[in-house]
Amino acid sequence: MSNQKRIIIEALAIGLPMCGLHEYARQLCPRILSKCPQEFRITFLVPPGKKGCFGPDAEYIETDSLRVVLLRHFPLIKGDLFHALHQLCKLKSYSGAPKRLMTVHDINFAHTRSGKRLQHAERRFLERLQNSTHLSFITKFAHDDTLAHFPNSLPNRVIYNGVTSLDINNMQRPEGVPTGPFLFHLSSLVPYKQAELLVQMMDYLPNRTLVLAGRCRNKELLQMAKQRSNVVMIGEVNDSEKAWLYTNCDAFLFPSKAEGFGLPPIEAMLCGKPVFLSKSTSLPEIGGNVAYFWENLLPEQMAEYVNKKMAEPIDTDAIIAHGRQFSWDICADEFITYYKDILTHD
Repeated sequence: MSNQKRIIIEALAIGLPMCGLHEYARQLCPRILSKCPQEFRITFLVPPGKKGCFGPDAEYIETDSLRVVLLRHFPLIKGDLFHALHQLCKLKSYSGAPKRLMTVHDINFAHTRSGKRLQHAERRFLERLQNSTHLSFITKFAHDDTLAHFPNSLPNRVIYNGVTSLDINNMQRPEGVPTGPFLFHLSSLVPYKQAELLVQMMDYLPNRTLVLAGRCRNKELLQMAKQRSNVVMIGEVNDSEKAWLYTNCDAFLFPSKAEGFGLPPIEAMLCGKPVFLSKSTSLPEIGGNVAYFWENLLPEQMAEYVNKKMAEPIDTDAIIAHGRQFSWDICADEFITYYKDILTHD
């Protein structure tokens, strides 16, 4: 159709290892494609070898590092709307489309960096912001936090992430998980996830076991865990192992100090598990009235609160219902509506 509007979606994150941005592209892009009305033509920019990864009814342009550089300066691919799926988009500037939408997941650097590293991150974000004509945010917190640090008048919307229910019929027990009940934490285990607080907390929970999952490069955290017999680190896990851990844990613990959304707590909720969270950044918004929130992050008091709440009845139905609010189908529908609004208004 000659009057179709071309939407270019930068989906290079599909080439990343399993992480939040990879999952965002993996879940959202095929749904946008399947729901796309005839008036739109979708073009995905994907890494080499990923052609067709979201389905057959789209155009794919395999984009390596050299082509990314070329597209910054020579926008050979023309469209009506360019959508950067995240604020770390490699195409930090793009003039091949008059409308340019950037989805902001977080500005965690404002909470976790300082000095020259903070200044560098601010410059990178500003460059992408100045190239955008429209914004979307994955939480209201991400919206408020971004506008507080980077005031702007760009049109914007909050469009919540979806969360995928894990296949509990295809579960696998990970190696190294001890027998008996356990508390669970899953993250990248980088410093701002604050997993060390959980390890220290276990000094005050001698009759409980903590299982930590995720790729850990933090030598101090590794050493702390080794010194405690009731803390077990099992490394990275796949989806079937993650499903087993969520399904079999007593509770999920997540004291992170910087989150744009917070996917693991919602995954745990979809398995009906109680979730303990910090009150930082987006977590109160995501946890709602079904999560437990530590008033402070002192290990002894964290332990007392866990014991107190674990002794109370748990409303599993309410926990699952809260998690089900976050749907990838709704997310895709809202983006398609946003595309229409952007393209029909000057």
